[in-house]
Amino acid sequence: MKNKIKKIIHENKKFNIVTHERPDGDACGSSLGLFYLLKKLKKDISIIDFDDYNKRYDFLTEEKISDKIKNTNITFVLDCGEYSRIKKDYREKLKNSFLINIDHHSGNTNFGDLNIVNTDVSSTAEIIFDIYSENYATQEMDIKFYESIYTGIATDTGNFSFSNANEKTFKVVSRIMKYLKNPSEIYKKIYCNKPIKKIRITGDVLKRIKLYFNNKVAISYVKKSDMKKYNLKKSDLEEIVNFLGEIKNVEVYILIKERNEKEYRLSLRSNGKYSVRKMAEYFKNGGGHQFAAGTTLLGGFDSVYEKILNYWREKI
Repeated sequence: MKNKIKKIIHENKKFNIVTHERPDGDACGSSLGLFYLLKKLKKDISIIDFDDYNKRYDFLTEEKISDKIKNTNITFVLDCGEYSRIKKDYREKLKNSFLINIDHHSGNTNFGDLNIVNTDVSSTAEIIFDIYSENYATQEMDIKFYESIYTGIATDTGNFSFSNANEKTFKVVSRIMKYLKNPSEIYKKIYCNKPIKKIRITGDVLKRIKLYFNNKVAISYVKKSDMKKYNLKKSDLEEIVNFLGEIKNVEVYILIKERNEKEYRLSLRSNGKYSVRKMAEYFKNGGGHQFAAGTTLLGGFDSVYEKILNYWREKI
């Protein structure tokens, strides 16, 4: 499959890169890693929806990157388990494009014309590094390529604390370390660069935590009024859910985020004993990893909360 990509890259000049809505560290890191690889090969690339990337990843770029859809038949779709997770207006513009679907989520629907889905790796960024290693290892890459790959891997493994960080992951990172020298600087740029408004909403979330089923399930929430009060974007809520998992004895932790009066987005996490992807799939409007997933529930707040409790009442 990866050799097919080499042929496609060789035979074409222009490419689009797109990822899922609300791009996380792996979506950004893998997209930018591929961008720098294609740039080194002197290709013309556009990263669609680039302006929607979390500003914490700005350090990975040093130039203006085009975010306009290229007049090309080739589009890379990265870190996206389902085609529906691409913004609707982009799906419309890309409907005639040849899609190369590169992902590591086990629930991937293989929607691409060419699918490279490897569920045994830590991240989509790791797959991009594999493509580079197998086909372009003789190319001397810029430091931003390695920083992007490292960022994708580090953020999707919880800084190598999640179960998806395996032996191969550390081998890849050890190769990247030859170029990075000091990854602690990347950590600081990602995690020690928060605006005060994010700290304040984190405080509100922590105050609202409730524990259930012998403290095995922790739930908190963010209201739409919070978003307005602190002038927050969706990306400002990234990783706040992880604080809930630090509570002693907690196995499953959930952050409910109000999108509209009758629509709530759930960030689902597990400390390794229970699958939250199964919960996301159960409600038929989500997916993700075994221990980190997301879904959307419709209904009033009390109704959504009860659905969550009823689900785990059967499982814990």
